[in-house]
Amino acid sequence: SVTNSRSMIYIENLNEFLRLVIEEGQGGIFFPQNEQYSSTAELVQIIGREKGRRIRLCSVLNPLVWLGAHFPGKIGRLTNKAFGSLTYDKELSKKPAGYQCYGLQESIRRTEQKGEM
Repeated sequence: SVTNSRSMIYIENLNEFLRLVIEEGQGGIFFPQNEQYSSTAELVQIIGREKGRRIRLCSVLNPLVWLGAHFPGKIGRLTNKAFGSLTYDKELSKKPAGYQCYGLQESIRRTEQKGEM
């Protein structure tokens, strides 16, 4: 149950983002992402619920994760990559407005439905 934040974007939100950029003729560097940050633990719990499984999070190993994150070299980098926060500022994702159609829970539900087809 490590607490972290992740920037991510659901594919349909990305599609809408690209549509808006093309239609509006915008250019530049863009940083599209979902409206809210998500956490790895939240993501696992939502996926479990969508699959009809109950996920229990445990914090017993959190001290080992913390220790691994402060370890020098490859172990520290891999631990931070897996359990650390990876976000960028939400202000960078404001334009074009209106592309963030689906939140985390709805995007996972839609992904699961498409996977069953």
